[in-house]
Amino acid sequence: MIFVKDAAELRFMRFNRAGEDLLGFDRAELLGKNDYDFFPRAEADAFTSKDRQVLAGRAVVDIPAEPIHTRLKGARTLHTKKIPVMGPDGAPRSASASPRTSPSASSSAPRSRRARSWRPSVC
Repeated sequence: MIFVKDAAELRFMRFNRAGEDLLGFDRAELLGKNDYDFFPRAEADAFTSKDRQVLAGRAVVDIPAEPIHTRLKGARTLHTKKIPVMGPDGAPRSASASPRTSPSASSSAPRSRRARSWRPSVC
């Protein structure tokens, strides 16, 4: 799964199909919304806290085990890398993330070919 959030309000700007499949929401439902629209408050707080850390530190944050509750697949544990995307002025413009199902939580989590080849565009 790969997604991009805007830096100001942490709303989803881009979302790939693997993310739709994992979370159980269509892209149209996700875009323009934030974590609080889909996840329990404690999870949304954790996600946004890490997003803010990435944007403030302007550096990659590696989260080896990040719990998430999905709509159709239940509780999962993801290994997530969050990356700041800088604008031409050097200020953070968005945060991108590439969570993957953690091998310890699911030993056989296939990744789609489409997910491997998708690259976020700078917005």
